[in-house]
Amino acid sequence: MTLKIGRAKKTVEEIERRSSRRHTDRKKRNGEYANPHRVDDTQPVAEKTNHKDWKKKKTPISGHHQTSAAKNRKPSYLAMQAKDPFRCPKKTSCFKLPPPNTKLPNVIGILDSGVGGLSVLREIHTLLPGHSLTYIGDSAWCPYGPKSYSEIQSRVFMLSDWLLAQGAEMIVVACNSATIAAIRTLRNRYDIPFIGMEPGVKPAAEITRSKTIGVLATEASLSGEKFRQLVETHAPGLKVITQPCPKFVQLVEAGTLSGPEVTGAILEYTHDMVQAGADTLILGCTHYPFLKSAIEKTIPNHIQLIDTGPAVARRVSGHHPSKDADPQIHLHTTGPMSELRRLLPLLCPTLTASCHSFPLS
Repeated sequence: MTLKIGRAKKTVEEIERRSSRRHTDRKKRNGEYANPHRVDDTQPVAEKTNHKDWKKKKTPISGHHQTSAAKNRKPSYLAMQAKDPFRCPKKTSCFKLPPPNTKLPNVIGILDSGVGGLSVLREIHTLLPGHSLTYIGDSAWCPYGPKSYSEIQSRVFMLSDWLLAQGAEMIVVACNSATIAAIRTLRNRYDIPFIGMEPGVKPAAEITRSKTIGVLATEASLSGEKFRQLVETHAPGLKVITQPCPKFVQLVEAGTLSGPEVTGAILEYTHDMVQAGADTLILGCTHYPFLKSAIEKTIPNHIQLIDTGPAVARRVSGHHPSKDADPQIHLHTTGPMSELRRLLPLLCPTLTASCHSFPLS
């Protein structure tokens, strides 16, 4: 027996089979039906829908009935932001990771709020000269210190996605503020090693004789719970004096490493620490090591400076990253590329690297 529907002739059995499939889809969407055999949803169910209802009502595209165009359609920004507010920050690119079988170079990824992380990069390069390094400095959004944790996380997730797309097998968060705000979430989100920065409270506590140490750092680093825990764990009973140093970041980003302006900023930030008898000062931001020479010339000779860059390089080496037959260093910036090219010989005069503009959209 056959029924004529439009111009096509269909058997009753075929009509019932198609109707039951659409009925199943409707119940799935309403949460009324769960088919454990997702590979084969063509089996008829007890309740059937009349073929007239099937003809009049079109079932919305969903599940395995999606067309190829629907499957390949990119979700809107609002949909991605609702699903994951940090993975796809507004006005920036969301970088798609390459397919698993894509051959990518094995590189060590390094990110920072600006050019300060180059102080860590040079330590890594000194210890591991046979490894390729890819660096991204978010100079267009520098400094991170005064920003909120959620804002910092949004930027760091975006930069990490991009580094992964470049083949990063590990990522160094060469920024104390970004480490404080995002390192725990980064380690939970991704399946590669993330190495962060933290003020060197432990080594400072071990070498101080006056039992007084000073911490030069950013506002975000000093206000975090992680810093409080560092002091409680490694410096109990010691006098710890903290000082945010926003001018240091501005000076380094401008390439001003010496002169009256630098000396004035150093005296301003270290005066109370010196007067309190501190004999150890911690450089708690990756920008500050570029001012180390000027700081040593300004403060009393007996005061020691702690820079954690070499320790981070040793931690990177401990993960045994892959060597490269032709190691290269690529530097990327969200700011003007001409500024990065100007600063590179000032900050790292012996470093050979290529400079690139970061592809923000």
